[in-house]
Amino acid sequence: MMDTEDGVGFSNQNFSVWVSALPEPRVRRKAPTGEEFVVTDHLAILVQDKKAVYDIEREMKTKGFKALFPCEEHPEFEPGYYAVSFCDPDNYVIEIYTRQKPKRF
Repeated sequence: MMDTEDGVGFSNQNFSVWVSALPEPRVRRKAPTGEEFVVTDHLAILVQDKKAVYDIEREMKTKGFKALFPCEEHPEFEPGYYAVSFCDPDNYVIEIYTRQKPKRF
């Protein structure tokens, strides 16, 4: 994990996510308001379980990131869908989510 004044990084040994600030923004976008039902252009990262979603939300908050959509169930997407979303410095939405494991017959 990276933890500096300018950004944070998370890794599970197979995949890494880095969020950091640049001195000059490369992209100018309006920030989502949080009133949207779905933000179509975003990066969604699947994690193992609800605890991982919650742990990432808690760690991001300690680094000064405010959740756009806090940890919560989203049965409107599918049963067992649980997620939190944040905006990166360019106002892209990053969603961390988990979902129910499919039942095997």
